[in-house]
Amino acid sequence: MSKNKLFTIALAIVIAFSFTLIVSDESSADVEMTDYKISGFTDVDAGNFTVYLDNTSSYPVKVDVIIKDADTGNIKAEKNDVEIPGQTDDYAVTLSFSYGTQGTYYVNIELWYPGDATPFDDSQKGIAIDVVHSIWKDSATYVAIVIVIIVIAVIAYLYMRGAPGRAAAKSDANVKTFTELENERRMKKSSSSPTKVEKYESSEKRTRRK
Repeated sequence: MSKNKLFTIALAIVIAFSFTLIVSDESSADVEMTDYKISGFTDVDAGNFTVYLDNTSSYPVKVDVIIKDADTGNIKAEKNDVEIPGQTDDYAVTLSFSYGTQGTYYVNIELWYPGDATPFDDSQKGIAIDVVHSIWKDSATYVAIVIVIIVIAVIAYLYMRGAPGRAAAKSDANVKTFTELENERRMKKSSSSPTKVEKYESSEKRTRRK
């Protein structure tokens, strides 16, 4: 292989490597974290940490978003190869993780260009996350629920058990005995037929007319 060909290949490699570094630097400079939102962290459930990114370039850029515990340096959550469209503001990237115990914890946010050895943005450090206590972690909550269920079941059982008696009592109230029917018949008969006094007065009036 001639010296000219070797020189040409070496020059092409240098140009390609330089172009890669330039694109990497431009991509890093064009993407930045503008805001974040924290929600839903309890000692039972995982919470959401949403990072908002801007891409001021005209082309899409891929980044890695990593959240680390500020005290231990352990990675709590990460999303790799997140592609942010060009000319985009407030591009939301949501990561979910948990701590498991109540308290205040601090995390660091790092933005990486895929393949780089160091983050291009690690300025967001010491962000506080308040993990609140959930009543569902208390055994007393479940005991109270069980008691309520038992009470409802007992009330329903007693009501259903007394239903036949109430139905029978209602039926008995609507049925008249033979004695009651006979008394009603006699009362109707006596009210419709004239009494002895009425018969006497009526007979006396007829006698006077004669």
